[in-house]
Amino acid sequence: MICRRRAANTIGHLVLLVCWLHLVPKALPQASISEKHLRQGVAYLEQEKYERAVQELQKAAQLSPQSYASHYNLGLALWNLRKLDAAFNAFQRAHRLQPKEANSRYYLGRIYLARGDHTSAIRLLESLVQNSDPRIADEHYQLGLAYLKAGNPEAAVEVLRQASHFPPQDANVYQALARAFQTLGKSEEAEKAFALSSRLRSEDLEASQLLHLCRQQLEARDLGKAIETGQRLCRLSSVEHLVELGVLFGQSGLVEEALEPLQKAVSLDPNRFEARFNLAYALVNLQRHQESEEHLLEAMRLKPQSFEVHSLLGVVRSHLKKNLPAIESFRKAVELQPNDSRIPSLLALQYLEGSYYEEAIQSLSKAIKRNPADPTLRFLLIQAHHKNQDSVKALEQAKLAAKQFPELARAHYELGFQLASFGRFEESKPEFERALRLDPAYPEAHYSLGDLLLKQGHNGLALEHFQKALAGNPALIEAHVGLGKALLALQRHADVVREMEKAIALEPSEPQLRYNLAQAYRGLGQTEKTQLELKTFNRLNQERMKQKDREVPRKFPR
Repeated sequence: MICRRRAANTIGHLVLLVCWLHLVPKALPQASISEKHLRQGVAYLEQEKYERAVQELQKAAQLSPQSYASHYNLGLALWNLRKLDAAFNAFQRAHRLQPKEANSRYYLGRIYLARGDHTSAIRLLESLVQNSDPRIADEHYQLGLAYLKAGNPEAAVEVLRQASHFPPQDANVYQALARAFQTLGKSEEAEKAFALSSRLRSEDLEASQLLHLCRQQLEARDLGKAIETGQRLCRLSSVEHLVELGVLFGQSGLVEEALEPLQKAVSLDPNRFEARFNLAYALVNLQRHQESEEHLLEAMRLKPQSFEVHSLLGVVRSHLKKNLPAIESFRKAVELQPNDSRIPSLLALQYLEGSYYEEAIQSLSKAIKRNPADPTLRFLLIQAHHKNQDSVKALEQAKLAAKQFPELARAHYELGFQLASFGRFEESKPEFERALRLDPAYPEAHYSLGDLLLKQGHNGLALEHFQKALAGNPALIEAHVGLGKALLALQRHADVVREMEKAIALEPSEPQLRYNLAQAYRGLGQTEKTQLELKTFNRLNQERMKQKDREVPRKFPR
């Protein structure tokens, strides 16, 4: 019996989203003995549920006091709650654990600045400006403020000029620069900086108003006006509003229109994570996977611990037939969020694609322990054992699936398939029938039941099931093959010719279609065509056998 399974769903409709809208250091999850609390805390942190994040991260820090990530992320959650004293203590513990880590130094500098301890703020922020490449966040601007408040306008001008050269242009930087020039008595330079700051603020206000108008027009389904408003916003240079516009268009189904604002945002600020990430998402929706991969690699550079980036990168690389890189991406995503139910399925599909069956089995077994209620994982494990030529374990898993998920047609189909693989046709037939009672249009079940009926000589009934299989899935080549066999058994040779020629147009490399066609020509007495089709069958069959030889289990490269 030949039958291709229904593959587990890949990430389906991809929804554009923004993870962070401000240039700040990122959360840094890492493995530790308090991993569960740490991961949950980071998840809450990225969802901006800061109170819950604090609860989880405090537990993580108590269980693993030597964990830099626990203390740092706890500080970040407290910072967002404006609990600066508690945040300071958490960042200070993180800094003691990893003195060279820039993120904790940045926030300690910010808190010192807020407290009016300009000397300590300057010491920490100077170390970032001198040694951080790429930038952590807006440390040049913060250092300029510290110099200004400490009464050193000359140093402030120097570092704020550096800050003004970083994309995107920031009204706050020019406002501070103007104050520094003013303190130095350089009124002309101050006026220019004030004017530029005012222009940038006006532009931000205009961008905000246009974005609000565009949102209203989209809600009213006035797409033409919304697109026109979006084009006006694209003539401005507010990166944050451009990203929001791209997200808004994407969520409204205007994926093509989402590209322009997101591409402009990337051009204005190549290091803006959310611009890169959402542009990659839009490109995936447009099936432009090669371009999407390039932006995801940049997004990964900016946020190496992003579950979303690694997940989407795995999907993109799967589409690009980059098997090992896709596996690498999915493995990283599973490492970051082991309880996610989708990614283990996608990882397993890539292991199966590469014939790394042992790895697929190990990965799926772990995933089932974490998510025992997910039927897709169980179905993939059946397939992995089957492809690994372990029919006994495949049948064991199929029985477990039918017992655990009796309401699912797929569970009974899988059990029927495995029983049929053992030649236990009388036992497999009721399972296929159960599958069809639960899902009357199930193409693979119709094909498999038709195949059994054909073996039993019920050619007319078999034909009906093959026809129903093709009605549900016209691309199911196995059903085309079965249809040809049933028609041959019924001696409807002309019908065989017509049906096989249609199927060959769909799948020219399937040898059995050629064999059916040869038998039909023989029945019609067309000897020359018979010999030609048999010759083609032999060639394709040899190629198919070579392909099967290449599908033996492979050892995964470590």
